[in-house]
Amino acid sequence: MAGTANAPRFTLAYRNQWPSLGAGFNGGFATYAGGYDQHFEKIRSSVGVWISSDRIANNLWAANSVNLAYAYQLRLNKKMGLRFALEGSYTNRSIDWYQLLYGDQIVPLKGFYQSFRVPNPTLEITPDNFSKNIFDMGAGALFFTNKYYGGVSVRHILRPKEGVTNNDKARIPMKYSIHGGAIIPIKLRKLRIDNIYFSPNVLYVRQKNFNQISVGALLNVKLIYTGIWFRHNIKNSDAVIVLVGLKKGIFRVGYSYDITMGKLARATGGSHELTMTFNLGKDDSSLNPKSRSGILSCPQILKF
Repeated sequence: MAGTANAPRFTLAYRNQWPSLGAGFNGGFATYAGGYDQHFEKIRSSVGVWISSDRIANNLWAANSVNLAYAYQLRLNKKMGLRFALEGSYTNRSIDWYQLLYGDQIVPLKGFYQSFRVPNPTLEITPDNFSKNIFDMGAGALFFTNKYYGGVSVRHILRPKEGVTNNDKARIPMKYSIHGGAIIPIKLRKLRIDNIYFSPNVLYVRQKNFNQISVGALLNVKLIYTGIWFRHNIKNSDAVIVLVGLKKGIFRVGYSYDITMGKLARATGGSHELTMTFNLGKDDSSLNPKSRSGILSCPQILKF
């Protein structure tokens, strides 16, 4: 979807998942991210840059990534569009090895530490490197009209090795995604309320033996939008996601919260996510830029 908003679009995001797992606000899984994307009508192409930093257990494990995306757009006719995209990524993964504690360090009645918080010795072999550089690729396709959209994508095409130790041969499995949605306008002329739409959508993801499906909808009423989704991993329920946000001019801000379900509900602390977007083209789109005098419009949700 890089460039679907046509004009330059800048995005900032912060996610704090399961903070109750460890000490401190970022004791679980924290992500900081920022991006830029834009469409260039003369070459029918879009570019995007996405920078992110994933942190686990207060920086015990970290992954810093830079992703570059290129998308080519086809206008099939005045009502349909198709986009193809490629993505290349560089990631540096690192681990704070000396903060790890192992079972053979436990001394009965004394625990892991000697005096002055010095850990007891371990037989674990220290790796030669505490970080690893990973190069990867992804690809996808998106079909859309002014009311409907759907797409497929695949990540980790190169299946790079992910371990920091030389003996670890584990590779990242490819991840496949299928998504789709619609925009259903709601007219309330008697109440003199315009710019209302309902957007149901679905996302299915498969990676190796893991499956996940998310189903929900977004409701936009003038400046305010809200939504609710249900996420399931086929075997059991995962979470209910609620969202609320504000959209005015070039600025959008949204907050979502994952209500964890099942036995993990009390232990995780849920998940918080905050996003801010600056869309310099407001409601302009790559298939209906003002420079083309409105040949074809794409769904509102793609212009976010």
